[in-house]
Amino acid sequence: MYIHLPPSAKSDLIQIYNNCLRSGSIPEDFQNVLILPILKKSKPPNLPSSYRPIALSPCIVKILETMIKNRIEHKIEERIGYIYTAFAQGKKVIAVFLDIKGAYDHVIPSVLQKDLEDACVPAAESNIILALLTQRHLFIASSSTSRILGPEKSTAMIFTRSGVVRCTPVMRLGGANIPWKKEHKYLGMMIEGNLRWRKHVEMIVGKTVSAHNTVKALCRKSWGAHSSTLIMVYKVLAAPHLDYGSLVYGRCSREILLKLDRAQYAIFRSIFSMMKSTPTNILLFESSQIPLHLRRRYKYVTKALRMLHHPVLEFMGDTSHLERLWFNGTVPPYIQAIGELSGETRVHRSHTIPIVSTPLAHILVFTDASLSSNPDSVGYGVYFPSMGIKTSGRLPDYWSIFNAELYAIGRAMSESLERNLSRVLVVSDSLSALEALKSNKFCSDADIALMRVRQLFYTASSAGHSVSCIWVPSHSYIHDNDVADRLANEGRYAESVPDISAGPQILWSGYKKYIRDLWIRDFLDLCKYKGKIYGSYVHQGNFPRVAWYSKLDKPRRFITTILRLRSGHCLTPAHLHRIGLRESPNCDCGALGDLPHIFLSCELHKEKIELMYTKLSRGASPYHLISMILYLQTT
Repeated sequence: MYIHLPPSAKSDLIQIYNNCLRSGSIPEDFQNVLILPILKKSKPPNLPSSYRPIALSPCIVKILETMIKNRIEHKIEERIGYIYTAFAQGKKVIAVFLDIKGAYDHVIPSVLQKDLEDACVPAAESNIILALLTQRHLFIASSSTSRILGPEKSTAMIFTRSGVVRCTPVMRLGGANIPWKKEHKYLGMMIEGNLRWRKHVEMIVGKTVSAHNTVKALCRKSWGAHSSTLIMVYKVLAAPHLDYGSLVYGRCSREILLKLDRAQYAIFRSIFSMMKSTPTNILLFESSQIPLHLRRRYKYVTKALRMLHHPVLEFMGDTSHLERLWFNGTVPPYIQAIGELSGETRVHRSHTIPIVSTPLAHILVFTDASLSSNPDSVGYGVYFPSMGIKTSGRLPDYWSIFNAELYAIGRAMSESLERNLSRVLVVSDSLSALEALKSNKFCSDADIALMRVRQLFYTASSAGHSVSCIWVPSHSYIHDNDVADRLANEGRYAESVPDISAGPQILWSGYKKYIRDLWIRDFLDLCKYKGKIYGSYVHQGNFPRVAWYSKLDKPRRFITTILRLRSGHCLTPAHLHRIGLRESPNCDCGALGDLPHIFLSCELHKEKIELMYTKLSRGASPYHLISMILYLQTT
């Protein structure tokens, strides 16, 4: 509903949020909360304690709460490092997981405020959190911990690398003993005392089985949903379970991690109706997915780059002292990522993202940016046609064209403010940059380059300037826009490069390419002994970013047949003999019944072979059949 508000209403809404943060208080209407009691499962309805109260806040308050949450959520990601460091020192760690009755209702404001301060949460966010809680009168004061803490659901654990505990101290709460356990489920993670994560991985595998059953219900070899649709089902139902907590359980042994890989391969095998003998590297290639161990690595890097002092990076420091902790030489993905992030100074990282208002802006100037990969160079151009002002320059070579376009717009804003131009218009051919400026996305991964330009817009609006933006297609024969384009090209050849930090997003595409290149290298190495025929006609130059069947309007039977032919694991006599499903590897004509024979020389299907060649010769095939046949012809 709020997304459809006119610009003036959105500006007023942002102003309300800014006022709340500055004053540390909320309007009276924000305090109205609707409580809905929901009966707990298998509880008697006549007892008040059998109901779970659900507080429904107004949508305008939920937006504010989400904005605050996005700014402070990274402050809590630091606990697991303490346990691993203790393991490296040969020590044990005791943890007690307390079950708090009515945890939300028993929050003590003063303690919460102190915890927020200790976590370095800025005062503005801390004040608004306390205001949202205390001014709604949701707290129940009690001096009796036995009424607040539930010892019957609490758990004590000892974390030790060896798993051997000679004696355990007595832990009591409210006169009752807290039970000692070897495993405990906490925040959806099944934690074991030795941190091997076997139980947790088994739990994930069980959840992916449900997703696999859904896929199998939607398809068979000759009928069912399109393969690209089933890939989306995998991404929605299975991938979140495989990703959740992967930065933590990545330490476990290869044997345990292999269970997750097998669960993923099983889903892909059903999606494509591939034979069980199909090599797993071919399954990943056809699905356009990278292996899980590389996915975990990429996930951590993109998360850690968002903030100046990531808790895990700051606490772990030099990870060389942890080398003896890894099982069978399996280095966790976040440890590999820490080594890759050390010394990274090209990005801007901060503790929080500022909240600024973004009223409708108008700027009068033509802007453009240029990027070249041979050699790597980035430039920008700004042109004021009515004043004859031309500005151009070079930007860091690793910048993206998106950030360069934003910088050009920001430079135009700066020039307008310096000259005190009260009514201006910016003309840009970057629709993505203008759409980003138009949106109101404020969260931990907001682009700092975007925030800088928004701040300039806010400064201009506060000074009473009338500002606006307009988009024109690139190379549309608009003279002034072509001048800005030439200025951007000239800027790429400037000798001096300013030292300007950009957001972490500037490195994501490059790191994603790096991860992809690692997967390509691993794939080609695997093809030396698994899927040799497949690897012989698939080389690094034609690795698809999107699966070839994603936009192909063909029946499922057609797609699955092509997939089997591409993999070489299909119902040929030679392959069926190799996997023990046929006594003889020979064709009905007496020759060896492999793919070269079937496609090239089988006398029983001579007319069909000639017809196939005729059809394939009429145009390029997207299925690599020609490449495969040409290879088979040379063997």
